[in-house]
Amino acid sequence: MVTAPSSSGVVRVTGRVQSRASVYILNTSTSKGVNQWTVDDGLYDLELKAEIGDRLNVWQKVGTQESDYVEVVVPASTPINSIPPPPKGQGGAAPE
Repeated sequence: MVTAPSSSGVVRVTGRVQSRASVYILNTSTSKGVNQWTVDDGLYDLELKAEIGDRLNVWQKVGTQESDYVEVVVPASTPINSIPPPPKGQGGAAPE
């Protein structure tokens, strides 16, 4: 799930991947990215700068195995009640 940009130009990307994976998100318009390590539940919750229409590549890595990326486009609006609260017990997020 990707939210529309906030008033400060930040989007929130949430989802679930394999347990104890590293999740990477790259904004191909800005060449800036973020990453996060997940715990047993595989939930991630990341924020990064993006504008409406920017394309974000999202992928995971577990050990030496890296997935193909999924491309998502930043929407103009966020559906009401579509964003869950932040998951508890996550790994850290590191902006690049």
